[in-house]
Amino acid sequence: MKPLSPSARNICAVAVEHFADHGYDASSLNEIAVRAGMRKASLYAHFVSKDALFQMVFEIALAHEHQYIAQCFKQERGDAGVPGQLHLERLSGRYEGSAHLRFLLRTAYFPPADIR
Repeated sequence: MKPLSPSARNICAVAVEHFADHGYDASSLNEIAVRAGMRKASLYAHFVSKDALFQMVFEIALAHEHQYIAQCFKQERGDAGVPGQLHLERLSGRYEGSAHLRFLLRTAYFPPADIR
């Protein structure tokens, strides 16, 4: 994944929440841009399309969740419990607090037809 500018990171942070709450089809680039504190035209300076933004947010969300799960397994190392138990115990509580997790779950069950 290529490094993002601070503005592009801000757009992605807003977009992950928006996509998680509304899904791909109901999401609006104009609304994402406004919430990111810019105009839609400025958003296009960072992402050429809604698909490109969605794909970047997907990569970020996957990396974020991979890092979280790896940390759970690292914390469990040496415990006599079931591998992954810590992650499973925290999963329901994390749903509300993690836009990345909500985004990935929504995308898994309702992937955008245009970029499937």
